[in-house]
Amino acid sequence: MTAPADDPTRIALVGAGRWGANILRDLRLLGCEVPVVARSAASVERARTGGAATVVDAIDRLPAVHGTVVATPTVTHAAVVREVAAATTGPIYVEKPLSDDADEADALAAELGDRLFVMDKWRYHAGVLELARIAREGELGAVTSIHSRRVTLGHRYADVDTAWIHMPHDLAIALEILGELPPARSATEERMNGERVGLFAALGDGPVVTLEVSAVAPAHRRELRMVCEEGVAMLDGGWADELLIVRDVAGTPEPERRPVPGELPLLAELRAFVAHARDPEAPAPHSSAAAAALIVRRLDELGALARSAGAVPR
Repeated sequence: MTAPADDPTRIALVGAGRWGANILRDLRLLGCEVPVVARSAASVERARTGGAATVVDAIDRLPAVHGTVVATPTVTHAAVVREVAAATTGPIYVEKPLSDDADEADALAAELGDRLFVMDKWRYHAGVLELARIAREGELGAVTSIHSRRVTLGHRYADVDTAWIHMPHDLAIALEILGELPPARSATEERMNGERVGLFAALGDGPVVTLEVSAVAPAHRRELRMVCEEGVAMLDGGWADELLIVRDVAGTPEPERRPVPGELPLLAELRAFVAHARDPEAPAPHSSAAAAALIVRRLDELGALARSAGAVPR
């Protein structure tokens, strides 16, 4: 059911876990009424504490809404999205990745088309948007390579491994900067106790995109660099509010520090979804279901390449 046009903006949230609580907070900051589907006692408490308009235990008990955000575990995305699609008529915004199964992701994109979008918050990061502008306008010449590193010690997800949680961010960044996602070329894994705990990957021939994610690193690091024919632009950490730009590596270069002010990415992507849910003529969120399915397909292909190459012992 869709909310009447003159109703307050009402965006449903399915899932009030650790990340769902952040989504609820930002939807409330955007002035939305947020009915929440939550089942566990902890999720119900987070929803109530976070200001949910109402809390229900089933999707078909939601009131009329303008749109729905899905923030459930990755392995449940496909089933939950289909249930939301059957029970509501507004657009759907699901946390990345769209699925942990490439065929399922393709099926969802085919079934729901431009009604379904995926929350790739790094496509709203001010630093990434500036890198995309530099690439698009050729400020530093043609892009020759992009490298991203997203490593830490441990991860909090029980349903999928670190590659499924973290590498979709980096694939989305490459898509935002280049406007396309190059083909998978090579990959190797780190494995420990029979499980994948890291993935090193390369895509494309020019520009080349190299990616590193790991849950067995000695320190928490997020870094991104874009190397061009006439310089390199770097983002040092997810919270960085500036790009570092170097045009000559001779000697000991002092980087140009370029401020990249902007909204926090989660708030920015939710703002875009809310506007589109309220007015279908407003710009759609950056990651369509088709783009998100391509990201899942690339990650699946990289996993297959890594398995065929053998694992790096750990």
